[in-house]
Amino acid sequence: MSSPPAPESYNIGKKFTPPLVKLPQLKGHLALLRAFLRLKERVDNFSYTESREYVALPNDRKLGNSRMKRWVCFVELAVERFEAWCQALKEGDEEDFMQRALPPIDVLMVWHAYMLNPGHYLEDCQRLPACKHLRKMSAVFSDSLGDLEDILNNTPSAGRLEYWNARCLDFPFDPFMSAKSTKYKRIRCPSVGCGQVFLASYIDQKGEGYLQRNFKIRCPKCNIEVTKESLSARRLKDDLASIDMGDLSHFLAGSLFTIRTTCDRQRAERAKDKFLEIFKENWVDVMNNFEEISLFETRVKAVVKSDPGTLRILLNILECYKYDKNYSTDLAAAVLRQFDFSEKMQGVGWTRSGVFSTDEDMTPLVHATARYHSFLDLMTTNVGFYVPTLDIDLAWHTHQLCAAQYESDCFEYIGRFIDHDDKVDSTQLGGGFDETCKAWQHRFGVRYAYCGCPTPPSNSVSQRLSRILNKPETPPHLTNFAQTMANDKSRLTHPSAHNVFTPPSTDKDFAKRKDAMLKEAEKRTAKDDVKAMDKSHQSYLVALPMFFETPVPGCGTYIAPSTSDETLTEKRSSFLEIKRAKAKTPVKASYVPPKITSYTPPKPKATKKPTRSYESSSYTSSSTNTGFWASTAVSSCGGGSSSYGGGSSSCGGGSSSCGGGGGGGGCGGGGC
Repeated sequence: MSSPPAPESYNIGKKFTPPLVKLPQLKGHLALLRAFLRLKERVDNFSYTESREYVALPNDRKLGNSRMKRWVCFVELAVERFEAWCQALKEGDEEDFMQRALPPIDVLMVWHAYMLNPGHYLEDCQRLPACKHLRKMSAVFSDSLGDLEDILNNTPSAGRLEYWNARCLDFPFDPFMSAKSTKYKRIRCPSVGCGQVFLASYIDQKGEGYLQRNFKIRCPKCNIEVTKESLSARRLKDDLASIDMGDLSHFLAGSLFTIRTTCDRQRAERAKDKFLEIFKENWVDVMNNFEEISLFETRVKAVVKSDPGTLRILLNILECYKYDKNYSTDLAAAVLRQFDFSEKMQGVGWTRSGVFSTDEDMTPLVHATARYHSFLDLMTTNVGFYVPTLDIDLAWHTHQLCAAQYESDCFEYIGRFIDHDDKVDSTQLGGGFDETCKAWQHRFGVRYAYCGCPTPPSNSVSQRLSRILNKPETPPHLTNFAQTMANDKSRLTHPSAHNVFTPPSTDKDFAKRKDAMLKEAEKRTAKDDVKAMDKSHQSYLVALPMFFETPVPGCGTYIAPSTSDETLTEKRSSFLEIKRAKAKTPVKASYVPPKITSYTPPKPKATKKPTRSYESSSYTSSSTNTGFWASTAVSSCGGGSSSYGGGSSSCGGGSSSCGGGGGGGGCGGGGC
């Protein structure tokens, strides 16, 4: 099937725009993810003998020299190198950036994860002097994403090596040489009356090195014990004691950014004044004895407990001070979270070199771009919790790498900043995915996901009639998407583990929305008899192939209760026999979907209204991707807890995976 032409413009709300994300940028981003995966693979494949050469990585078997611990320490060292590169940037480095100032791949990995926390990134670029040049570099980097694949596949240029060696004296350019030669970090004693600078080992045989979880060391001057907690507390004390120097550096982390403006000075001033008011009576005690952020949290909760709104703001600010680095988010944790998404891209084959080499091969990227613009359009219509699928998430991430453009596009087309939060639990993601499916179907008239999971039905008969009588007009690019979904290259519509939360603008708006939801719930309760339709009228649903290179756990064979308990018992017994037989057969690397035959559901009994309800039963298998749902429309995809519409269909929460990896859920790593 020939690929549809890429649209020249998209509508977001009432405005039209040329593509905000370009196809070469998507390809460059995938090349970047491929380089990150190769980096991790090399670290994972260290032998015990080889790992002993790397003094900045754990190499003692007694420390549990697992792959994950070694990788975590490697990422932590990459954050150290990123900090050195960030502080070395100067005015004018954006000129010929890609050939001179572009950092090594491990530093790029940290910068990439930083930009995918756009709220923290934009605020820090305004607030921190060390990050003030990053925004200019981001603009050049985003414009050159299409050339990134060639740069990453070639040996680093002489200009890049010369720039790094002249600016970042503490670390070699090559990250593995750095892990072999870098032993110590400079630490400043957090005691207010000391301030001694001394060296601490990155890795310690007792597990107390700076890159390790139980870091602690004694100050050689005042003999106090220095930990990550005490360093974090000193960072907060310094910011509280800082004075206005004519810029934004004296404001507290997490106080400037809001979804309405990325630089709210009045809000930041009120937040800092409130902190100073809380601690002014015992300021000396705070500066000398508060060695953990938890002590600040306890005092804030005790003083501000009568004002929930202010308390929430102050606690969110304190969350930004739970790391000893100056950044408002934990960059190492951000890198580790982003690898969940990278591994899913690898699982569907999108990170392979040359996979999008022809125009026809580019069809999935055209679809991803079109669906992403429709996702943005969806957010202009309602305030809700929306979860992107993996293809939309790829385009969304790529847009965020264009930091300045992303900020201006959000305010121009949506009217507020859309932050990216990848730390939401799986239960919330599952419910958000259900909501996204309904909103997408209602607005565009096409299914949101094509992973075989049934889309939730409408909430009421009136909504169903409204959709029949006033069928929404489907945008042409989404129509083409639906027509070409049978093509095996048009894949990747599993929900992602990342999400977007668009909160209400004010508490008053939230109260109105809550009242409207309660009234709607009362109407649905009153219409239960009208809404109780015969479930056997619904078509039988057949599980579609997942298009992963290996079968995905959690999207296996599904069985729902039939109209007869005996039939259900027979189906369960048959399923268990098949499962035992397949357990003895090794899983093949490739998956061939079974042939699907047509099936006509039995006619329902017209004389007797069904009164018995059945609980959904979930059976999952990691070695198969086939499945069916019975005519009662009871379906389960991971044993979730959010149900909708008629029947007891479940599509949220649980521990199954429908996205090829662990993580946050929402069909993308914790539940389908």
